Amino acid sequence: MVFLQESVTEAYDMYGAVPRVYNLFHGMRFLRAEAFRALELSKGQNVLDVGCGTGINFSRMLHEIGDSGSILGVDISRRMAAEALKVSRGWGTVDVECGDGVNFELGECIFDRALSFLSLSCVPNHLLAIENVFRSLRKGGRFVIVDGKKFNSKYLNLVLPLMRWNKSWDKEKDLLGDVQRHYAQEIRVIKEYSLGSN
Repeated sequence: MVFLQESVTEAYDMYGAVPRVYNLFHGMRFLRAEAFRALELSKGQNVLDVGCGTGINFSRMLHEIGDSGSILGVDISRRMAAEALKVSRGWGTVDVECGDGVNFELGECIFDRALSFLSLSCVPNHLLAIENVFRSLRKGGRFVIVDGKKFNSKYLNLVLPLMRWNKSWDKEKDLLGDVQRHYAQEIRVIKEYSLGSN
């Protein structure tokens, strides 16, 4: 098993203590809308939300998959998972678990869609997490990854420490490059946003 470093967990626990702050800075409506377009959700699907945070995606997911679908939200931060659980109360089709996608047993071929929104870059063994998610997808399933990366301009990269100051993003990690190298056959579309920083 691979566990997240304590400092990363602490960073997300801090956000979980003040969920409105997390939702404000991680709302990113345009980027989330693009992610949902790429997911192409439909009624009755089972969806995995890796790094679900405060459950910010649940409402829209439920709207698109309906009562016959289901959602499993997974987050490494106990505080974030607790907030997501509060959001999902009353929705019988939503479950929330604490884990990072690596140390959590997802099962095989049970999800139609999976989303990781700004979460994989802080997982130490992100490729193992991605492989775990792939195994959990049914044939024809789709996994949408939205994450941060360095700007395309080296000059703009000078401001990244101000934008991403906590441990929730690893600036040394080339998540996109790793995905391209290991999953080239599975990639359908790559799009860059925010001057190449997402």
